[in-house]
Amino acid sequence: MTGKNSGGLIDLPLGKEAADVFIHNARVLCVYTGRVLSGYNVVIKGKHIGYVGPSTAMTGPDTQIIDGQDQILVPGYIDAHAHGDYITSPPALARAVVPRGTTGLLSDTHDLCGALGARGMELMLELTEGLPLKFYLCLPVTNPALPEIEGGDILSAGEFQYYLNHPRVVSASELVGWKRVIDGDPVVLIKLAAIRAAGKRVEGHAAGCSLEKLSALINAGVTSCHESISPRDVEQRLTAGLYTMVRHGSIRQELPALAGLLAEDWAERGRLLLTPDWMSPGDIMENGYMDFIIKEAIGRGVPPVRAIRMAAINPATYLGLDNLVGGIAPGRLADINFLESLENPVPVRVMVEGKMAAENGKLLTDIPGRCPAFTTADWRPGRVPAFRPRAEHFRVPAPEPGAARQTVPAMRFAGGTLTRLEEVTLPVQDGLLVPEGDVLKISMLHLDGRKFVTAFLTGFGARIGGLALSVAHDHHMPMVLGCRDEDMAVAVNRMLELGGGLVAVQDGRVTAECALPVGGIMSPREVPELAGELAAVEDYLRAAGCRSDRPFVTLAFLSFVGIPYARITPRGLYDVRQGKIVFPARD
Repeated sequence: MTGKNSGGLIDLPLGKEAADVFIHNARVLCVYTGRVLSGYNVVIKGKHIGYVGPSTAMTGPDTQIIDGQDQILVPGYIDAHAHGDYITSPPALARAVVPRGTTGLLSDTHDLCGALGARGMELMLELTEGLPLKFYLCLPVTNPALPEIEGGDILSAGEFQYYLNHPRVVSASELVGWKRVIDGDPVVLIKLAAIRAAGKRVEGHAAGCSLEKLSALINAGVTSCHESISPRDVEQRLTAGLYTMVRHGSIRQELPALAGLLAEDWAERGRLLLTPDWMSPGDIMENGYMDFIIKEAIGRGVPPVRAIRMAAINPATYLGLDNLVGGIAPGRLADINFLESLENPVPVRVMVEGKMAAENGKLLTDIPGRCPAFTTADWRPGRVPAFRPRAEHFRVPAPEPGAARQTVPAMRFAGGTLTRLEEVTLPVQDGLLVPEGDVLKISMLHLDGRKFVTAFLTGFGARIGGLALSVAHDHHMPMVLGCRDEDMAVAVNRMLELGGGLVAVQDGRVTAECALPVGGIMSPREVPELAGELAAVEDYLRAAGCRSDRPFVTLAFLSFVGIPYARITPRGLYDVRQGKIVFPARD
């Protein structure tokens, strides 16, 4: 609020100023007390709520009168741990989720920065400016998690400090590379000190942390964690003073294990939050966004008011924004969802900053914003091969060329995003290891950009010729898997022609593809179109025998060293538990 008399908000409840919008005949959920208020009106001036109460004396001839139709007014939903820089563009995401009641989120930026460097941060600020879906942003700190293996920091110290001062940057990105903190990496510690000095949050990623290591991370500035997978994890994090997010989205679904805990009386404390941690375009189309998670929680026994608070006032308080959003009260932005009942969090109408933005799932307002055109020339240095990939770039010389069969380490797909490290025995032909059975090659561009490093993957199920993708958490180096070197080369080259994305090839022919031309990790398309394109690739993989129920998520995380146990990296197959390369990159 700016200007003399805060835009008339001071005079409004005193009867000296007429309202712009007057909502009556509705019930109001007060998230501060947990009560539903009857006989209360919501009075709005400009973008803000000026009064909530029984008075009817604040209207004028130009006041818009809205009949609440005995619906329940609740605050707009807020996701405090989003990945709005990934796959779906921010404007497209806004057009999809605002009609479902989500009006704000804290978005990470490490994916787009991992793809484009500092240009990714600049692009996120540009694409999110002025959207009805309020984007607050994180700043990458420990990305990549393993600099000696995955390359240098995606933002320089100067770039980090520059963006830290932006008013919509309110947190550090999740500390996937928390080992860098534990090990005392001076670059990371300096960044965390700057974040703390600025009074901003630090998103945790404390998967697998002991209480001792968790305590060390908190001492370094971590303020939240979204990696709880058991009631013990939740209690441990809350006891340690962290804001604790329960995740239920396209990557992992924790509510079946944790909803019982959330339903207990002691959970009514304000430090528990709900988050999807990312929703795929298909899941947004089918289920929704924050409304879906709230509904799932309610369906599993969490009291409706508590579930809504976990998606409204609790995230707003965590982010230090509860003076602006998260509740229906004077001084707050008029972000309001109109519900038929508390048990059904899908809104009938959605108001954003005092204007009706959606009704019955349809937008009532134009949401501008389109992604600019990009090519691979815009990618972060080192992500584009300095050569045209050919079949010979994916050949694997046998460590002992004289043997007929040899045993080597491999990564086994173990379901979802999990992998195991095991050994496979493969035939040797002409001095080269040859995949057989369900074993595939898996290759990633080396850090020097002059070769691919190739290892082996088993358990994926789909015996495909080649499948290339430019999405590989968190560095997003080009990756390809398959059983035919020629098809792998065709897939990589086609993926690069598209400017990034996913490309499947069989017998030299492209059989399925989805373009992600914004840095190789984002599409300019709307959510329904993008959902269809991704579904076509996933359907092809399932038909080919893929054992993952979410093939895209599985593929994108085969390189993610933040979870166990084996991952492909730009230097070879990495054993997460031992912290070393077990199948070295070839010179």
